[in-house]
Amino acid sequence: MPFCCLRMDKACPHTVFEDARSYGFKNKLIIVSAESAGNGLYNFIVPLRAYYRPRKELNPIVLLLESIPEADFLEAICWFPMVFYTVGSIDNLDSLLRCGVTFADTMVVVDKESSMIAEEDYMADAKTIVNVQTLFRLFPALSIITELTHPANMRFMQFKVKDHYSLALSKLEKVKATYLQTPHFLSRMEKQ
Repeated sequence: MPFCCLRMDKACPHTVFEDARSYGFKNKLIIVSAESAGNGLYNFIVPLRAYYRPRKELNPIVLLLESIPEADFLEAICWFPMVFYTVGSIDNLDSLLRCGVTFADTMVVVDKESSMIAEEDYMADAKTIVNVQTLFRLFPALSIITELTHPANMRFMQFKVKDHYSLALSKLEKVKATYLQTPHFLSRMEKQ
């Protein structure tokens, strides 16, 4: 596939499509948002395009990059079927809609390398957390996978539990925690 056909957001002499909707994909998209293209993205794509996967079951992969990838990266991914890239930002709603977030099943948000150089260690994930929470509120059906620099920042993430057992267990733990904090229960513990 020529390099010009890999770019989803611009028409070329071979394709007239300019966004994910016009392609009319049968399967849901996988969108990967990253600052730049590199070996990590290539290693992410390889198992999703393994030879033993039937072509009819492949989900199109759209890379939402902040800069145009280098020719070496494009040379490597041009051999994979249904792998495209767009230039834009996760902060921009137009970029998200152009790359097909409404048709996506999963979105992978890679932490920005520039955010890792923050004055406060735990503030390195702040922009990623805000972006993911905005996506979560705008597109609740979207499954979001994100990379955080510090595991302690997971407490700022809000998510829905799809497992009904885990959800019921979580609600039970909240009820138990409120019950233990009531003065009635505390006075009974003092008498014993």
